[in-house]
Amino acid sequence: GGWLIGDVDTHDRITRTIASLTGAIVVSVGYTLSPEAQYPQPIEEISDVTDYIVQHAQEWGIDPQDVSFSGDSAGANMAFGALLYLRDHGKAVNARSMLLFYGAYGLRDSRSMRLLGGPWDGLTEADYEYYLKAYLGDLEKIREPYVNILDNDMSSAVPPCFIVAAGLDPLKDDSEALHELLDIAGVDNEFVVYPKVIHAFLHHSRMLDDTMDAMRRAADFFHSHKI
Repeated sequence: GGWLIGDVDTHDRITRTIASLTGAIVVSVGYTLSPEAQYPQPIEEISDVTDYIVQHAQEWGIDPQDVSFSGDSAGANMAFGALLYLRDHGKAVNARSMLLFYGAYGLRDSRSMRLLGGPWDGLTEADYEYYLKAYLGDLEKIREPYVNILDNDMSSAVPPCFIVAAGLDPLKDDSEALHELLDIAGVDNEFVVYPKVIHAFLHHSRMLDDTMDAMRRAADFFHSHKI
């Protein structure tokens, strides 16, 4: 939740559903929230957990050569950021895929940001600026490589990506921009827009058919990209 709220418990239903649909061992990282922990600490924590699990994979029956990353909203930003952080620090993992749901990837202005968002989804312009300031401390850090995902080199060690966007989400254009940049870099990706839902719709699986459809399609993408 905007790097500020949420934890392993708030995402328990989502992670259990993804585990059930994929058959994968799902590790949910309880990174330290902002503003107590600011960038890059949460990225470093996620990267350290990933590296530790890969190094101790046999203890949990995990294949260290078959790792995927997933996240929603700020979590999608940090999932991609952690993968890039590991790559750039000589600890690149052999990743099968990334499953990314309505993420923030670095745009500071866009058509969807101008037209969408409000008190109903907590994503007014003022809300988003508040989240970024809490996470970054200084908004100038928006250009940092593990925050502004779109500015990175996508041609190396980026696995196939399943990218979900919500049609009524001010962050929709972030996902579309990521999809187009991955296409340019030659990275296999699938981009899906659910036109009639708002940001964070993954948390409403009991009310929205699109939620389960998105997770099933993500699982299908995962299964179709074996290492």
